[in-house]
Amino acid sequence: MKALLLTLDLLQPVLVARPRSGEENSSLSYLYLTGSAVRGALVNLYLQKHPDVDLSNLAEKEARRFFFEGGCCFLNGYPARSGTGERLLPAPLSWRTQKPIPNEIKKMGEKELPDVYDFAVQFRDDLESPKSVAPCFAWVRENQVELLKPAVFSQVHNASLERGVKRAEDSFVFRYETLAPVQRLIAPVVGEAVDLLKDQLGLAAGQILMLGGSRSANYGRVVIHSVEFKEDWLEVPSGPNSEGLLKLTLLSDAIFTAPNGQPSMDLFTVVKAAGITEKTYSAATLVGGFNRKWGIPLPQAFALQSGSVFVFPSQAIDPALLERLVQDGIGERRVEGFGRIAVNLYDQPWYAQIKPGTIGAEEQDFAQGDAGNGGLRGMVELTQPSRQVAVRMAYRRLRAALEEKLEEALAVRQIEGDVMSLSQISRLRQLALMALNQKKIEVIAQGTLEIKTQKGQLERAKVIRRVGVETHETSLHDWLTQEVPSLWETDLLPKLNEYKTAGETVPTEELANLKIEFTTRLVDGLLRKTAKRIQTLAKEGERE
Repeated sequence: MKALLLTLDLLQPVLVARPRSGEENSSLSYLYLTGSAVRGALVNLYLQKHPDVDLSNLAEKEARRFFFEGGCCFLNGYPARSGTGERLLPAPLSWRTQKPIPNEIKKMGEKELPDVYDFAVQFRDDLESPKSVAPCFAWVRENQVELLKPAVFSQVHNASLERGVKRAEDSFVFRYETLAPVQRLIAPVVGEAVDLLKDQLGLAAGQILMLGGSRSANYGRVVIHSVEFKEDWLEVPSGPNSEGLLKLTLLSDAIFTAPNGQPSMDLFTVVKAAGITEKTYSAATLVGGFNRKWGIPLPQAFALQSGSVFVFPSQAIDPALLERLVQDGIGERRVEGFGRIAVNLYDQPWYAQIKPGTIGAEEQDFAQGDAGNGGLRGMVELTQPSRQVAVRMAYRRLRAALEEKLEEALAVRQIEGDVMSLSQISRLRQLALMALNQKKIEVIAQGTLEIKTQKGQLERAKVIRRVGVETHETSLHDWLTQEVPSLWETDLLPKLNEYKTAGETVPTEELANLKIEFTTRLVDGLLRKTAKRIQTLAKEGERE
């Protein structure tokens, strides 16, 4: 089928609100661009070029053919894989991983990435605590898989019943959790009329579109990175039957309505499969939408969640019907991207999960603002306030990564050997606090060297570091005086290039402060963990 692949770069946070937001004063965005939001942006562009057209008038057949009558279907905008630019797909609900065992880490300073098992292909009863990997997006090659959850941006706002007036009785706060800026997504438009739509809209790289809600509050601005027309495009190729089974996977939410008008989860009637399946891994979700023309929300409805998997006997569904459903979709609101399905999408019983791809040249150009690639800075020169916001975002992202690194570093370390007294541990913790207050890591080493009466005991106590099958042992005295100053580089500091935001990085002065803070917290955390263990042993001894 004909397709128009729109590659979009997010210049601002994008809010495409889900019906379920968790609390009254919050709006949570989908982790992708819905087909209806993409359609709305292109409708707005069409009306700018054709101001005399009224799309609510049924007589406007040509215009309505593009957006409402099935001439074009607007599929969801899913993340593009870093480096290669491939469109990712929702992870199947049949995928499971082994729940990680504490303190087991595959590599120094890195969390273990557990293997992924597809229960729709082969059920595993040897996993002690299997857990779902959804919701996220996946890239699969042979027996390897990358899992990606798009970055989100959270912001608190305030509002008043009387504009511009802040009073306790009239004002309130609310929170938006949106798709974060500086991400790339691919939104296909498919159908027989997509080539005409491209010409009508004049779509080209560098064009600015507005998506989602709260546009006046600096949300929703995106730039077209590229527009690619495909004469014969498949969302995903169908795979061969495996062991006489036919597996259907939903690539987007699917809405069904029963004959009585009530919501339905009955996929079987649509595919004419007599309701018989070998395996089913599905979930229901609530979907909605917004009609910007009339300024009202669309009716909410329950739908089968994207990633749902149904396994049928190989002859349960007519091949001709199946081919048509793959091309046209199933259920309602297919023009908005609902009801996309794939046949025998993945056929491996397990996948080795690999770390998401490093930033490729294409993505690096976008992050650093290459004007030729429609990058953020190439399109919009950041003002000083915007740079300050980008720096704050980079700082928050780096700090969150450091918290994980700190947890990992503490998990693999323990003080063993000669047990110190709680008063001795308290004295060493005071050194860590002094180093933090004075902003000098060397205070820890200097203070340790000055403790003459405890030197022998500090040398008998051992800091044991276990990573997989490897064990590193050093005396507590040597660890405090020799190894602590280098913990930042060896255990804590992540790759700084991965935490740039709109080309902005954390300033050198802030990095120095983070180094002192997290190094002293690592020392204090290890000593605090030892003190708790001593207290626990003492209580157990009293009970005996």
